[in-house]
Parts: sequence; structure tokens; C-alpha cells
Amino acid sequence: MTDNDTARRRLLDQLNELVGDWIEQVHLPGVPAGRMSFRRILDSQFLLQRSTIPQREFPDSTCIIAVNDDCSGYTHSTTSTHVA
Repeated sequence: MTDNDTARRRLLDQLNELVGDWIEQVHLPGVPAGRMSFRRILDSQFLLQRSTIPQREFPDSTCIIAVNDDCSGYTHSTTSTHVA
């Protein structure tokens, strides 16, 4: 394992407390609580975040969280879907 691999693993390990299922609350009148989950994927190289709020105005979203190439922090890629 290289120094870069060790640094990458250390940064990913800092996100361990997020792994699991969460209740997501938007503080707006009449908006119900949603659900958010974080899962390790692809041999724990990435963190997958999914978010759902059961109200049409809030699209479901998926986010992939990864360590930056230079191991200085994190980057994420987000997509959202709106199902009528």
C-alpha cells in the first residue's frame, strides 16, 4: 500500500460515522421528514449517499463521495430524479 493509498483510506475512514440510515428533516411548514442513507461501495473506495423526501417538490438525490486526487479533502458528484 502506498502513502497515497494510506492517506485516502484515512480520509474515507473519517466518514464512518455517516454510514447507515438517517432521518432527514427540512424545516419548512408542511414538509414531512425524509430518509437519507450512506453506504460504502466499490471495495469501500466511495461513499454512496441517497436522499428521499416524500413530497413532490423535493426530488430524490444520489451522491457519490470520494477522496480528492491529492488527498486534500473530498469531492462529490450529485444527481437528482423527479418522478411525477
